[in-house]
Amino acid sequence: MLAKFLEDIGRFNKASLEYKEILKEEPKHTFAILFLANTLFREGKFKEAEKELKRTFSLEPPNKNTKANILLALGNLYLQQQRYKEAEAKLSEAFSLEPPNKNTKANILISLGNLYLQQQKHKEAEERLNEALSIEPQDKNIIISIHYALGSLYRRKGDLEKTKERFEEVVKSAGVIKSLVNKNRFAGGAHFHLGTIYQRMGENKKANYHFKECLRLIPDHRKAKENLGET
Repeated sequence: MLAKFLEDIGRFNKASLEYKEILKEEPKHTFAILFLANTLFREGKFKEAEKELKRTFSLEPPNKNTKANILLALGNLYLQQQRYKEAEAKLSEAFSLEPPNKNTKANILISLGNLYLQQQKHKEAEERLNEALSIEPQDKNIIISIHYALGSLYRRKGDLEKTKERFEEVVKSAGVIKSLVNKNRFAGGAHFHLGTIYQRMGENKKANYHFKECLRLIPDHRKAKENLGET
């Protein structure tokens, strides 16, 4: 599908136009609406994305998994706008459907974990993220995103050893998975956080290595540039 390809390579505006063309022919195409909403979300067009997602409910989603994915998308949309109560309500409803797909269930738990992390509810965040990991989702991208979220959680809690362990897992996994979505963002971010850890430990050689790797993957990472100059 051309629209999905355009979305995957980050050409969201053109992807949106392609999905709209599909919907002219098949106005009740639930997945096209869901994908359109996702591209609108990634363009920052939140109101339009919300309108499209809510429209799917009038089409009677065919199964639990599809409905759960729609609720998950709405939850993420509200989370991005810091509409926390609405986000929690949609994500909790999605999880209560008990979607049979492991990836869908894990993604819901990750979003709940990130929701609680943003609200400084560290215990709840850790519980949801570890539960997501225990599901053993088939998609390796999801597993890496769980490790990244847990690394972020432990960093906020000040647990350097657990933070290092999780971000090292992200770097290791990203290096062997060719199809990793947002590979540079995950791996680059993990390298940056590992660099700050080694910097705090006084191991400047290791810190420099990770800051340089971060900049190789994310060339405009301002903090990595600043920290590299300090070591």
